Amino acid sequence: MDIDIEQHLGSALHPVKPRPEFVRGLREILVGSAPGTTRWQIPVISMEGIKKAVLILVGIASGTLLIINGLRAVVALLAALGLLQQVKKQVKEQSVQPSTMHTAS
Repeated sequence: MDIDIEQHLGSALHPVKPRPEFVRGLREILVGSAPGTTRWQIPVISMEGIKKAVLILVGIASGTLLIINGLRAVVALLAALGLLQQVKKQVKEQSVQPSTMHTAS
């Protein structure tokens, strides 16, 4: 049971000669392609792209905040109108009660 792992792998695995196309493609990727051909390009991030992305994010954030504050204002306005309706109703009830009391007396 004390078989060396290298001996075990050496007996199980046999070397394979890679295809020339595979080697050539791998060499082009790792070392660089032939002159005049561009196979892989490293993406370049420009400051203009970053500025545009930041501007879009800031615009979305400020628009969201404007919508939220607008909704809050509408809710506050509706609540204030509801309170005014309630106060008017109470004033009306109070003004009606004394007049009915005087007529009943």
